[in-house]
Amino acid sequence: MKKDFYKNNRGNIAIIVAISLTVLIGILAIIIDGGWLYASKNKWQNGVEAAAMAGAFAMCDDDFEAVARQIAQENGLPSTEMEGLIILQGFYDEKDQYDDFPVYKDFIDENHANFPDDEYNNAVMVSLNANVSTFLAGIFGRDEVQVSASAVVYLQRYGMLALGEEDGDGIFILNSYKILKNGQPQLENGNIHANGDIIFNNGNPGINPADVTVSACGTVSGYDEGISDAAPVHIAPVDVYLEKLYGMATAIFTISDFPPVPSVPDTCDGIENEYGLYATCFPGITGIIKRKFFPKPINHEGGIYYFDLDDQSSFEVYINRGTDTTNMTVASNQSIKLIHGADAGGHAHCGNPGNEVRIISKKDITIFSDNSMHFRGTVVWAGNKVIYWLGGSHTFLGSQNIRMIADRSIEMDTHSWAPFMVEREFNFNFGPPCPPSVVRLGKLEPTGG
Repeated sequence: MKKDFYKNNRGNIAIIVAISLTVLIGILAIIIDGGWLYASKNKWQNGVEAAAMAGAFAMCDDDFEAVARQIAQENGLPSTEMEGLIILQGFYDEKDQYDDFPVYKDFIDENHANFPDDEYNNAVMVSLNANVSTFLAGIFGRDEVQVSASAVVYLQRYGMLALGEEDGDGIFILNSYKILKNGQPQLENGNIHANGDIIFNNGNPGINPADVTVSACGTVSGYDEGISDAAPVHIAPVDVYLEKLYGMATAIFTISDFPPVPSVPDTCDGIENEYGLYATCFPGITGIIKRKFFPKPINHEGGIYYFDLDDQSSFEVYINRGTDTTNMTVASNQSIKLIHGADAGGHAHCGNPGNEVRIISKKDITIFSDNSMHFRGTVVWAGNKVIYWLGGSHTFLGSQNIRMIADRSIEMDTHSWAPFMVEREFNFNFGPPCPPSVVRLGKLEPTGG
């Protein structure tokens, strides 16, 4: 009887075993292939984030796409568009100032028709869509599974950034001589941060908190919307950037390149080349020898002029009045005075995005701003202090497009000869926010468009 029972159920047992093996293999496929796909997804996500971050860092000075692809390859990802790696440059709306963009809520490709008119590329998006081979799932006809990963990294726009953390470091908008009109200067389209303190001593400035974030690791005085005890911002010091610029320089000037010191006071001898005029001056009043550079009023096409002076003489950069001087960098290991600037840099409304003027100093940068000075896209970065003197014969000078970064502190004050009511507006919205590059990882939320 037992023999007949086993004989009659042998087929059923075989079926049960076959089903059980199939289920077991399916479970193993889920575990093994699922784990493999999960690990691949994590690897790819880390890789696209690293590639996007490297691309964002390179937006201002290098071929961002080539850099991003190289970093993707170094992280074990496919590196070509044919293999599914897509790299886009565009705008990331970090402050949510615009309605949702058609594809992603806060990111829009530079070539999209809805790209905001008054914005610039400030972000790099990297996405990867490719097939991954499976192990056991091939038994069920799934030899490959598509895996996707994407990331966007943007350069945070700082209009004023003081990195010093010692006593006395920070951002100070002062009022030593004359009254700034209505709590001016008015500040627009960019963050203001100090790793030290921020002090407005003329009452609340003209700031829209939805547009400009004011934050300090120390205290914020004179502005009710300021955020204190904020996290510090850390970037490489200006020395690191200067070393890079030295290696990339179009021309390097030393003391021997300047004309000899004039023997007669109140004289100034200069030499002109394709970049501009550089001169040695002997003012009779102070007796301090001055080196001066007058860049040509042209588009310098990314020219980098490094003044390796190695002395304590004064160095001054004169931007010609009433002309366009764009797309250049002036760097020095000495302090720089920026004087009589007019139309320095390229502003959006002039159709010159990317034509910023950069003034980089290992020490101080002092800016003498009067009614003749119009910044239309200028970045200054000092290894010590940025000192901005407001003044001029007119009470209003319109919008100034200038960003200020200092490894120690930023001080803004009025000239003693300024008019009684001085009004200045600073709009930080121009070109990519660099240097320096403060990168942030953004969110890619699809909008379904």
